[in-house]
Amino acid sequence: MSGDITSRGKPLTSTAVGSSQALDVNIVKSIDIEVSVDPDGLATSAKQDTGNTSLASIDTKLTGQATAANQATEITSLAAIAASCASIDAKIGASTGTITSPAQSPTSVVILAANANRKGFLLYNDASAKVYVAFAATASTTSYTLQMSSNSFYESTETVVYKGTISAIWNSGSSGNMRVTELT
Repeated sequence: MSGDITSRGKPLTSTAVGSSQALDVNIVKSIDIEVSVDPDGLATSAKQDTGNTSLASIDTKLTGQATAANQATEITSLAAIAASCASIDAKIGASTGTITSPAQSPTSVVILAANANRKGFLLYNDASAKVYVAFAATASTTSYTLQMSSNSFYESTETVVYKGTISAIWNSGSSGNMRVTELT
């Protein structure tokens, strides 16, 4: 600002009163106020001389971010992980399935013998009655691991697979079989 405030062309004056400043103003009819502003240093438009002047300058500031080059690197890393997983699957996956069909029985029967090489097993109860399956040498209707109703399915192919003897007992008066597939 230029610092001059005028009233009808005459500068306003101020006088000191104690420790305060007082402004003496005489108003006759109206006050004409003229304000001049120095435009240097004021924000008259967006400042463009610093910061991001183009998209290319933004790209250079994205170190470690999702740039095209970094995405290519990540895709390569994911491909390596996928190949590693396929290798692990090949090592732990089963290559043989052995199918047996033990007949239902009102007394405990072994439906799958212990096998240290077992990778998993599948059970399907096609008998007309409920079956009680025990992950043990003997099953009973009061001591069992799981119950399977008629036409039900059980699968154990996760990372922890029971490798011991599996036995079963059916309710009396039923007919049918347990369809067993052992994966090795």
